[in-house]
Amino acid sequence: MFVERHFLGWDAPLTQKLPEFLLPSGDSGPVELGKDLIVVPTRQAGRRLREALALRCAQRATALLSPQVVVPNYFLYPESESATVANQTEVAAVWANVLMQIDINDYRALFPVQTPERDFDWVMHTGEMIQQLRDTLADGGYRIVDVYRDFGDILEELDRWQDLANLERVYLARV
Repeated sequence: MFVERHFLGWDAPLTQKLPEFLLPSGDSGPVELGKDLIVVPTRQAGRRLREALALRCAQRATALLSPQVVVPNYFLYPESESATVANQTEVAAVWANVLMQIDINDYRALFPVQTPERDFDWVMHTGEMIQQLRDTLADGGYRIVDVYRDFGDILEELDRWQDLANLERVYLARV
């Protein structure tokens, strides 16, 4: 497989440089970028890039078949579904299990007030919020424990981050 790399420079934002580079200058009908893979640092950068490409094509009154835009952790997952990678349902189930079995008193910084009854709705919603935080941090190449360890000197509510890091450790041990 042949890989071709292009360096576009630092003199303008990527959302300006890449559409200029990728989109043909002539009006040649629909633009087909479906075969291209573009790696961006964050999902937000990917959204901005796709928006810039779509706007450029709209200005030219042409259609765009969008490229595949991914973040670096895309390369950590196998191409096909595997029993070694947890899917969203399994992730939710593990979080529910963790949150039902922990001693809530060990996490008073994270759950400072009387926690509502730990029923199905509560564990699913709480697990989803924690996993969304993990997904957001993963865009930057971090885990909760990394944030706690590396940025503890500037974090507000350090005790809450410590509780989150401890919960993440329990979760990862179960996964």
